[in-house]
Amino acid sequence: MSEHKKVDLRKIFESAQEKIKIYLEHIRASYQHNGIKGNHTEQIVRDLMKKYLPQKFDVGTGEIIDTNYNRSQQIDVVVTTEDHPSLLQDVAPNMFFIEGVAMAGEIKTRLTSSHLEAAMKNALSFKKLEVVLQSLLYFGNKEDSPYLLHPPYFLFAFESDLNISGIYEKVTAFQNKHKLDSAQLLDAIFLADKGTMINYQGRGGIGHFGLRNGDNTDMDVIWGHPDTKLPLFDFVFWISTAYPRLIRNRPVLQDYLMNMNSSVRILPYDK
Repeated sequence: MSEHKKVDLRKIFESAQEKIKIYLEHIRASYQHNGIKGNHTEQIVRDLMKKYLPQKFDVGTGEIIDTNYNRSQQIDVVVTTEDHPSLLQDVAPNMFFIEGVAMAGEIKTRLTSSHLEAAMKNALSFKKLEVVLQSLLYFGNKEDSPYLLHPPYFLFAFESDLNISGIYEKVTAFQNKHKLDSAQLLDAIFLADKGTMINYQGRGGIGHFGLRNGDNTDMDVIWGHPDTKLPLFDFVFWISTAYPRLIRNRPVLQDYLMNMNSSVRILPYDK
């Protein structure tokens, strides 16, 4: 009787990563227009996320607003929860409400210094959106989830002109220049050809890639570089664990409709 082989998840991710490289070359060989190439590469990541995220999530692209009608830039990848209304879901790009967004991010075929600068500005725009918390039930301590007020925002690049240390220098310079808290920065950067950077926000025990000291306490670090040598695995692991587990006890649209209704004049009805 033959012995069953154990499933080797690392080989599965290695194979998937190679397939993505091949498909990327196919896109480059098939299209000349950068916009078309960009659309196809973005779709690769959206399809990947749909495969690995729980079925209660949906993945789209568009702009995000909050109850004060602040608006994000157009975002390549927007992951919505089951609480998000299906308003305009057949339209792309779409409009999303921040309370129904689990995470968001952007995709680059090849990351340059200017692309990284733009991504950090887009992340800051996204982090300025305000989440209404009154209707939320959160499983865990609020202090343990930096993503409760601001859902995570990532950058994924298939190739990069910058190495990990170069990106760290530019991110740090951007933070110092604009006097930003670490929570206002990109939350994770995935370079398919270089590696991964995770923004721990000084909390080594965030539910993914936990950084620990010898006494099993959390390391007080801001940025960490997982040494898996498999960025696709890092990406799937991170998107599977980064979002906070929430229950919403009233509709996402309610606060938006209430704000709208406050400006409506109610007229008496006379027969």
